[in-house]
Amino acid sequence: YFAANHSLQCAFEQCYKFNREIYPAYGVGGFGDFGNKISKPFIVAIQSFFNVISDNVNCVIILQANNIVMLKLLIIVFATISIIRLAIDKKRTEAFLLFAVMCFSATRGYDFHGLAAWYVAVMLIAIFYDKMFGNILKNRMGMALVGIIFIYMAAPYVKTVGSNFLYEQEVVSELECSVAEMTKPGEKILIDAWSCNSLYLLYKDRYPVNRMAYMLPWYVDWYEQDVIDDLNNYQPNVVVYYEDQEVIANKQYTHYANAFVSVLKEKYTQLSANPDDDWKCKIWIKNKKIGD
Repeated sequence: YFAANHSLQCAFEQCYKFNREIYPAYGVGGFGDFGNKISKPFIVAIQSFFNVISDNVNCVIILQANNIVMLKLLIIVFATISIIRLAIDKKRTEAFLLFAVMCFSATRGYDFHGLAAWYVAVMLIAIFYDKMFGNILKNRMGMALVGIIFIYMAAPYVKTVGSNFLYEQEVVSELECSVAEMTKPGEKILIDAWSCNSLYLLYKDRYPVNRMAYMLPWYVDWYEQDVIDDLNNYQPNVVVYYEDQEVIANKQYTHYANAFVSVLKEKYTQLSANPDDDWKCKIWIKNKKIGD
């Protein structure tokens, strides 16, 4: 899949090199000395796979399991059964590769950082659904059992969907309103989600041009030039960015995107340089050229 989409190198850099070369320098992600031990990411990835099963089973045993724990346990167990079935069917290469992809997509564990691993697990269940449940579905008791499992697995999502229907919209900020007023529907903007994580602007059809959504120090180390290229190529009329925005990891960081800020100040004007002006210091307007 990665090779077909010409992204095999990107996958390797994101799944391995980034974890070894960038995160340890900032003391985030619990990587410790990943940078000094080439094999550690692989070992930790395999440990995480076994831990996600044992940890969730332990929660069940000590009666601390909730719907999410049970959902994770069922998904990972069914996915593991699918991999074992592949190996039994003498498709050992496919079994190994899928196991490896699941493991190495969750070197940081099976929380939201390991979403890619859960995608693979759900894909396996969907593909091998008939082999796992085909015989069971041939009788009524089996169908009832599968129905109960499905209802239990769907419960967290039903709860979330229901909560979304009952959700009361938060007041739209002055910053969001101002950006929407300064732009037209469908107009692209450059927005740092760390400075303003706005769903409202997406709803109003103001989508970002920048490929790096969160301008955090560890992302800037690798991808700052990408944001500069996006700024130069698309030249949006409005940029939302706050250079004094604080990021706290193992220490406090500010002013960590100096190359980007240099280009930004050359071509854009800040509404207000006074940090007490709240939202105005986060909005930058493109300078008009002579004749515009």
